[in-house]
Amino acid sequence: MTVKYHVNGLWIEKKDDQIIIGLSEKGQDDAGDIMFANLMIDGQYLEAGDTLIGVEGAKAVTDFTTPFAGDVLAIHEAIEEDFDLLNSTDRADNWIVKLRPKDTSLFPQLLDHPFSSEDSAE
Repeated sequence: MTVKYHVNGLWIEKKDDQIIIGLSEKGQDDAGDIMFANLMIDGQYLEAGDTLIGVEGAKAVTDFTTPFAGDVLAIHEAIEEDFDLLNSTDRADNWIVKLRPKDTSLFPQLLDHPFSSEDSAE
């Protein structure tokens, strides 16, 4: 199990043949205290760049997109009813989607820290 971060404010955890994507500390900081969330996952397959979720926070209204294409295995639907899950720092609470990625070659290029200034592939 390895956790990396994308510049758009997401954490990505790789477990066996799947990845779990959730809202990182950077995403939480950029949006502020999240007051509304709208899951935008439509269908059983996501393309890289598809919007996962739109959030309304104290600082900003933001859409978060996936850096990976893949088959949708699970969607954390409870976050639409309990927005505080997205404000949690616990990955068991603030995950958004589980995917079986089409290609994981991007994974090593992701950031090791959520607030890193390194470049990452988008």
